Amino acid sequence: MQRLILRLLAGLTVIVSAAAQTVQWPVTPGQLEYSNFVFAVTAQPTNGGTSFHVTITAKTGAIQGDSAAMLAMITGTASVPVVGSPDPVANVTLQRSDRVWTADFTAPAALASNPTACLVFVVTDFKTNPDGTRTYLTSDRMYEIHLRDFLKQ
Repeated sequence: MQRLILRLLAGLTVIVSAAAQTVQWPVTPGQLEYSNFVFAVTAQPTNGGTSFHVTITAKTGAIQGDSAAMLAMITGTASVPVVGSPDPVANVTLQRSDRVWTADFTAPAALASNPTACLVFVVTDFKTNPDGTRTYLTSDRMYEIHLRDFLKQ
């Protein structure tokens, strides 16, 4: 999964391997809570786009440091998602603390209205070994905040 994050950040299109079990969770205005996370999304129209503020809060414990949040285009199927670079590009300012992450960005109108455009929050699953080290599992959780779902109607 770390390779996936690096490739996304580098702006390459990536296909998540079918061997890895990525669980996709759609974060919508009606479903803002999953597992250990609560999401809050605000969107305000601006000249030529929409300004987004996303807060990700862990209910308990800290958000794993190797988690990631980025803009992406999600296509493909639930079992084989295709993750690509956003077009047009929008810069995301990400602030991290132990339990709360915030992402701020302005999406151009073409990006905000695209049904495949998402802010993706990826959590890599692991188990803690008796000696305190981590063994990363082949499953990951990918929370997808489709921008278009949060536009003011």
